[in-house]
Amino acid sequence: MFGSFLTYLLLGFFAILVPSFLISDTDLIANSPPLGFSQDNMFFLLTLWTAGAFWWIFELANQEKKLGRLPRRTRIGLALGLLALGLLAALVHPITSLDTTYYIAYGRQVLIGVSPYHSDLWSSEADLIISQLNKFWFGMVCVYGPVALFFSILTQLIVSSPALFALVAGLKCIWLVFFVVLANLAARIWKHQPLRTTLTLAAISGPIMIWTLLVDGHLELLMLVFLLAMALAADRGFPFYAALGLTLAVGTKVSGLVCAPIVFFWFARSSFKSALKFAAGLSLGCGAILAVTRGNDLRAAMNFLAGREHPPTTSIVPRLLWRIGVDFQLTRTISDVIFYSAIALISFGVLRGVFKTGPYLPIGLSYVALFFTRNFFNYWYVWWFWPLLWFSFRDGRRALRSIAICNIAILLSFGLGWPWNIYLLTLGAVYDSYSAFVESWRARDKVGENRNESASTNHKSSDAKLTPLPHK
Repeated sequence: MFGSFLTYLLLGFFAILVPSFLISDTDLIANSPPLGFSQDNMFFLLTLWTAGAFWWIFELANQEKKLGRLPRRTRIGLALGLLALGLLAALVHPITSLDTTYYIAYGRQVLIGVSPYHSDLWSSEADLIISQLNKFWFGMVCVYGPVALFFSILTQLIVSSPALFALVAGLKCIWLVFFVVLANLAARIWKHQPLRTTLTLAAISGPIMIWTLLVDGHLELLMLVFLLAMALAADRGFPFYAALGLTLAVGTKVSGLVCAPIVFFWFARSSFKSALKFAAGLSLGCGAILAVTRGNDLRAAMNFLAGREHPPTTSIVPRLLWRIGVDFQLTRTISDVIFYSAIALISFGVLRGVFKTGPYLPIGLSYVALFFTRNFFNYWYVWWFWPLLWFSFRDGRRALRSIAICNIAILLSFGLGWPWNIYLLTLGAVYDSYSAFVESWRARDKVGENRNESASTNHKSSDAKLTPLPHK
């Protein structure tokens, strides 16, 4: 097993270091996406790395199944190896996306006394750090919430460097901490799984996940951690903690609010008092966010999406409608109707007790509905919802299969690009959503059968008690 793990690490180091050495900071800023190392080359390296990951996870699962629980020394060695790989991913400059540089820029505006929600980056162009950015998105105000800006500001207070990519590396080191938190949450959710260690490591060690969330440093990592923490709190019956998790998600990206009715009805099904506690906590949190941003992050996000609405960048529903000749305004209307109908249907299913495997599946499905009906789509957005589907499986083997399908679909989307990424991600997500729903439905039937058996047993017991004793 250590041979396969060492192979995985070496392939990861190679896949990260090669493009990092071939693409200079100057070339990266001048050419976005970078031109010094082709997308095909990176796809090849990531494919090799993914093959190594599958080999290692396969051997790890076999060993954990054989031993029952991996020795402590083995688990520590695996953790240290992954931390070394994660640290390298955090320290190199981003390769295929410059979003992290804009996270730094908007935080920098706050530090120099400019509101990023009211002034675009052209107003701060003369700043020593902001002047180093690529100017492509300078005309846009900040679309990220105050939680995202907080970590940008924190990085710049800790890392005293005028170099843009030194600050980016510092920010991504904070993201590495979130990876550790993600691993801890996964271990808690899969606490009673026989393959607990294998599942946890498979969930956080996917090459395409490390690439998009740590090398390129997208905010979707924060969204995933906050949403997963919220789902875990809802599963354990803690409404205030669930409200805190969702508030942090909304404070990162406002679209996180989509699952609020799902979580509310999840609590309402067992206790309306808990649902009111969740609603009160979420209202306070979102009220604080609105007070800080004055709602401008929401308006900025909506304006950004409106400016990016174009058939090549749409999700599956609007793209298919466009392909059959539906005009743009009607496409938007139909997409909205499908989205809100899906949220209503999922909420009804929650109230009816359809989802017996926990809140992870209905919350994940709410984001499936969001991202497949919106008019702007990037492949890394699926990190919001797809891992939630993993955690909805009670069968560890099915969870591993879901993780594999997710990583393959996103890897192929990265390599093939538009429009194939939309179709690939849709097929993969629909298949996993269907599989998770079928397992949840079967769990519901089993609960019903158990209740019927219990009622039948109690009835027989009652009849036995009522049977008169024979006279002597």
